[in-house]
Amino acid sequence: MARALARGSTIDRPRSLLGVVNELRSDTPGDSPLTLRTLMERGDYRDLMTPKVAPGQPAFDFDLPLLDFGQGAGVATGETMRLSSFRQVQPVALIFGSYT
Repeated sequence: MARALARGSTIDRPRSLLGVVNELRSDTPGDSPLTLRTLMERGDYRDLMTPKVAPGQPAFDFDLPLLDFGQGAGVATGETMRLSSFRQVQPVALIFGSYT
């Protein structure tokens, strides 16, 4: 892990393991009106962290635009895909998060 942090990405400056640990320990800047502690105490924020679907329950249905990656970058095709169209056809894994 330390080697990957030191290498960094093409847009980020290299970071030390100690620097990352210190970032995780630190709170928001002193001049910020919102601290991590006050944010974690807010009911609306805690509600965002509360799962609304239990394992085994069907996920909420939604549409996503279909993209064509034939030329490398995703280009919208104008069509959409509905999650419920996969029900009883094949398993679908939903992964929500940031890869940046």
